[in-house]
Amino acid sequence: MNNGTRLIELLQHHGFEEAPPQHHFADGGHDILEVWFSRSHVHTIARGHQHFLDALENCGSLTPVKRAGIYLRVSTDQQTTENQLRILNEVAERSGWTIVQVFEDAGISGAKSRDKRPGFDALMKAVHRREVDMVAAFAVDRLGRSLPDLVAFLSDIQARGCDLYLHQQAVDTSTPSGRMLFQMLAVFAEFERAIITTRINAGLDRARAKGTRLGRPAIAPIDLKPVRDRLNRGQSIRTIAKATGFSTATVQRVKRSMAPAGQTDAATVAA
Repeated sequence: MNNGTRLIELLQHHGFEEAPPQHHFADGGHDILEVWFSRSHVHTIARGHQHFLDALENCGSLTPVKRAGIYLRVSTDQQTTENQLRILNEVAERSGWTIVQVFEDAGISGAKSRDKRPGFDALMKAVHRREVDMVAAFAVDRLGRSLPDLVAFLSDIQARGCDLYLHQQAVDTSTPSGRMLFQMLAVFAEFERAIITTRINAGLDRARAKGTRLGRPAIAPIDLKPVRDRLNRGQSIRTIAKATGFSTATVQRVKRSMAPAGQTDAATVAA
């Protein structure tokens, strides 16, 4: 029996019927070997690691070493990710994970989309390339704020053989209870967000009922005199907006207010 066949049979004996293209293994907790499961590579590697095969044949169990990608995020520039990183490094050491990369988004809200969070985008690309087996974050709100986004995130990474660890919520989706708890936490997070939105809307309704004017303060008529003067001189809306600092919408509104009642200025609409 050649070493390649022997390695495959030993891995199957330890319960690894199908392995990802690349994985790390520890034999008996001592020797760590990186193994490619492509048939074209396994023979070459096995011939070069006879000691690993001997140890593997004699060891009681074979444990895959998880490759962890740590994700850090803070919402403002005044905050730091130092504590998050320290805690997750300690967790990785206790759990026997190998940290392959740290992904960070500093001063970026979790409500922003993936294309506006470069660290999160890089993390997802690493997951899709199967470079990590575990995503570790300090808390659920570091990953996102909406239930659909969080559920989609978990479904995406698990479809690629990757699990999720959330330190603050003590969630590890490599266990059935962890997967169930994550779903519950995501539901409660969305529920809390809905309550906040409801309270904000209720406050706005109360303000309107009291006659409080909402929105930005109205621009004083005297401040708009330069706009009216330039309109009277026949300047275009975009030229006036650029020269005065007002938005094109404001200039259009002033132009409409200057038009005779009932008259529609096609140029105003087209500008």
